[in-house]
Amino acid sequence: MALTWLSIGSGASAPGGQEEYHGGCSPARMDRPCPSITKSSRLVKKFDKAGSALSGTSPHAEVALINDFNSRWAINFQRHSGAFDPVGEWLPFTALCVNRPQAVDVISPDAPLDQYKFVEAPALNVLPPAVAERLIAYVKNGGHLLLGPRSAMKDEYNALQPARQPGPLVDLLGGRVEQF
Repeated sequence: MALTWLSIGSGASAPGGQEEYHGGCSPARMDRPCPSITKSSRLVKKFDKAGSALSGTSPHAEVALINDFNSRWAINFQRHSGAFDPVGEWLPFTALCVNRPQAVDVISPDAPLDQYKFVEAPALNVLPPAVAERLIAYVKNGGHLLLGPRSAMKDEYNALQPARQPGPLVDLLGGRVEQF
């Protein structure tokens, strides 16, 4: 039950994704109640009691993790190493956040960044100019950006950036990849 409250405190909802198929409270056979229905009923009563205290509140994350499907596709299409996994690159980044009591937003590269103190971009391989400009503005306005391997290597067409990696972010980061 504690995990349920933790999820609610983090703004959890599951209108889609794999969670929509969890059948814990509504069994396939409706001729008898599911064993977890009693536990769920108790939880609903607790929600009713807490409802007024939670009304109008929402979690506020100061950390964001950029999830870019174009970058994931580009890396999976041309891995260069079977050991490099763009999803696996998330693990060290998420471990930094999960072990601290704070909300973390998973956002697209096009999401606004102003509300975040820290933005992580593991394996942001494909970097369109508009996203690069937003990341640069974010850092120049005091935000902190952490990039992972192969970041900013490709343009919006999945072609190598004209400048060495990290492409348009070289001046911002004060360094570049000499050879890969």
